[in-house]
Amino acid sequence: MTNGLFDIKKSEALSLTKKVAKDRVTREKTLLYVSTAINYFFVIFQLYGGIRYNSVWFTALGIYYAVITSVNLYIGLSHEKQEHKAWKVSRTSGLVLTLANLALVMMISVMIATPAVAIHNYSPIMAIGVTIWTFYLLISAIRGVAKQRRKNNAIALAENSTKLIGAIVSVLMLQTAMIASYSTQVVEGARKAMERIGGIANVPTKVEKATNDIIQTFVVSNRVTGVLVIVAVLAITAYMVVKGNREYKKNCKKLS
Repeated sequence: MTNGLFDIKKSEALSLTKKVAKDRVTREKTLLYVSTAINYFFVIFQLYGGIRYNSVWFTALGIYYAVITSVNLYIGLSHEKQEHKAWKVSRTSGLVLTLANLALVMMISVMIATPAVAIHNYSPIMAIGVTIWTFYLLISAIRGVAKQRRKNNAIALAENSTKLIGAIVSVLMLQTAMIASYSTQVVEGARKAMERIGGIANVPTKVEKATNDIIQTFVVSNRVTGVLVIVAVLAITAYMVVKGNREYKKNCKKLS
């Protein structure tokens, strides 16, 4: 009896696997659900970091990526919509992401003004997680570009834009994680080097200057990246809204 039940489950699993492999719609939905599950896992990871390390930065990023993941799921489930409705989906997604990006602008502005907010309590585990997350998003965005070239429709545009936004913001996350993880080691290394070569008399002054220069370099690099991220994400969402609205109205006129 048990063997019979096992055989039934095995055949059902095999049948489902074949369906996923052969049917494009089923395959795309399966990939969508898998990628959404992975994205939400990293959202939970960020929120955990926010709670565990009492970090506003982690918490804000967790909420931001929860919005991006939800928008991407909404877009992915809209593949079967007619062209004019698909452009409406793109426009709506752009509007939601614009609101999220305005919040992101405020968050990055605080980080630029007060760098310690972003690098406070960045544990090695969080740094490793952010690194994995960043490379995953970059690969996903590259795949999205190739996908858009093949399909060249409203949904592909919206999906690719959302993935690009996620990947761009993750680069800032990765840079911040690297600075938080390695700045102390770099500063300490510079301190020891200056103590070895600077002589006894001027060591405190030289060490302080070298340390300040290194810290300032980290701060400036993060500020430059932060500004570039702000410009890029706002430009992408503006394009989604403008193009989506224009194409939606154009298609509505054709139908009327």
